[in-house]
Amino acid sequence: MKGWSSPSSSRRIWKSILITVAFLVAIIYDLFVKALNALTLSVNAFTTLGFGEIPIKGIPRYLAIIQGFIGWFMLTIFSVSLISQLLN
Repeated sequence: MKGWSSPSSSRRIWKSILITVAFLVAIIYDLFVKALNALTLSVNAFTTLGFGEIPIKGIPRYLAIIQGFIGWFMLTIFSVSLISQLLN
């Protein structure tokens, strides 16, 4: 009967590398999804002030509202400067 034996050194190294890479991919994927959600909320707030399918509560909601007002203010400044350049 064959007993339990520890895997070879190279096999342990490859398993460690595989587990580390899988862990890093999971973390990077999670950060990418969070960054994409933040970008979606930012664009949504900057353009329409309608949150649509994105449920937010608390401080992020107020930050998105402030960002929306800043977006409309910048759009107004851009429009006024463009019209003044066209009229001159």
